[in-house]
Amino acid sequence: NNDKGGISMTGLLQKDFYNLRTALKNILLILAIFIAYLIVRKHEFILPLVPVLLSSSLLTTVINLDKHSKWNMLMITAPIQKRELVKEKYILLMLLNVGGVLIGTIVSIPFIISGTMKLVSFIDMTVLGWSVALLQGTIFLTYTYLFDKNLLEKLEIMMLVSYVISFAIIIPVYYLVPDVFGTKNHSLIITHIVIFVVILIVYFILWKISVSKNLKSEQV
Repeated sequence: NNDKGGISMTGLLQKDFYNLRTALKNILLILAIFIAYLIVRKHEFILPLVPVLLSSSLLTTVINLDKHSKWNMLMITAPIQKRELVKEKYILLMLLNVGGVLIGTIVSIPFIISGTMKLVSFIDMTVLGWSVALLQGTIFLTYTYLFDKNLLEKLEIMMLVSYVISFAIIIPVYYLVPDVFGTKNHSLIITHIVIFVVILIVYFILWKISVSKNLKSEQV
């Protein structure tokens, strides 16, 4: 609880991670199988990409669990400001992404040390995966809080659509930049980081817009 008697941000995050415990076990099992497959197929360079991409999909599980546990009904009577719930979901997205990046890094380290995976490739794949995952999760949450009134009826569809939109925006940029700037034979790490920073700015802007919209709805 916070000083005002309400539920703290930490408490909200603990609630979501507690609810995710089963889903996290399942996704870690899927990851282990996927990683083993990539290693057997000699596609180690993809290892940093997969965990962070999957991390944002857990948002669907969180919102579904809130629905089935009747959390939204509890929210009406609990001392919780709706804008705090919005903030918490954006923070949760970032924490899930960071967790995915850490897992991708841990499984990649042995291959970087052995020389099987180049450090440049690891950084490129990590930044690419995080860019897609962060933009996807941001699109999903923004749609949830700004536009849709019946999101719970089509969570999985919107999650899939947000992945498609994210890839459709980012992948062409990654391929177009070398042609536009003539850097085909050079590392694009700096460019990729700049793209990630732009997405990070979009994330914060849409976070603020979502919070502002819900603040207005509280005051009505």
